[in-house]
Amino acid sequence: MYCKHLNLNVEVDVLTTGALADIVSGILESLLFQRHQIPLVYKTYRYYVEKWSDEENELSDEKVTSTAQFLRRQKENATKTNSSIRAMKELVRNAFNNKFIKSLRFLFGSTAYTPKEAYTIHIPTEAISSNHSHEQHRIAIGKLNQTLLSFLTHPDLSTIFSSNLNPTNIYLELEIAKQTVDLKTMSNAKVDMIAKEFYALPASCKDVQIHLLHKGNASLTSLHCCKDLQVYKDFMDLHLEDNVTVDADSDSNKCKNILYKTTEWWEADIYIRGFKEQGSKCLNMWS
Repeated sequence: MYCKHLNLNVEVDVLTTGALADIVSGILESLLFQRHQIPLVYKTYRYYVEKWSDEENELSDEKVTSTAQFLRRQKENATKTNSSIRAMKELVRNAFNNKFIKSLRFLFGSTAYTPKEAYTIHIPTEAISSNHSHEQHRIAIGKLNQTLLSFLTHPDLSTIFSSNLNPTNIYLELEIAKQTVDLKTMSNAKVDMIAKEFYALPASCKDVQIHLLHKGNASLTSLHCCKDLQVYKDFMDLHLEDNVTVDADSDSNKCKNILYKTTEWWEADIYIRGFKEQGSKCLNMWS
């Protein structure tokens, strides 16, 4: 069985769940293009799909030639793929915001049980800060691109990336800490996922294990930026000593360690269907 383990450095002073959602979404976008599931890099693909005018779809069939109808169907399929990508990225962000994610994986194959390729992303749960806001500690675009570039150019992936993968389905599975609140009954966020038993990947599946490593320059105990932004806080909080904050961070880490010990797997109800242009090359749907 083809199995590779690789480490990806995440360079940000404070690691938040929002930053992790950005990284996971970036990896998904990169994989979609790298594994030939979309014909253009995602941002360019999204630009063209969203740019197409609705007037083209409103033309009556009597005024549309067979060539135009063929292009319309192609654009409809491309739009459906883009909508699925956007929905999966939103699901990832909601899951990180509302759940304790230990790992997740993208499965490329006709079904979730028969993948040809699997990319598992392991989350550095011990490095996540719950006392800081993602809005104040966004990962810089340059640092994010650096992480994605190190992933795409990793020497251990040259073999798998050099092979062709025909358009297929992409599924998402998440390993989530067990909690008392049922995902299906949450009132603050809708997360479309289905509980499932964890299973071993088929022997023919190419398995890539991605371990995210937090590389920060600042100590969490020395950062009070987000805490200081809480204008309407209790008066007594203004006199908290640093050692109290340190103790609070320590207690938070202990609680996280306990939560992540018991996990269960969930499959996203959303999947992406790869898109590839069909027909004559002279029919340029991207013009």
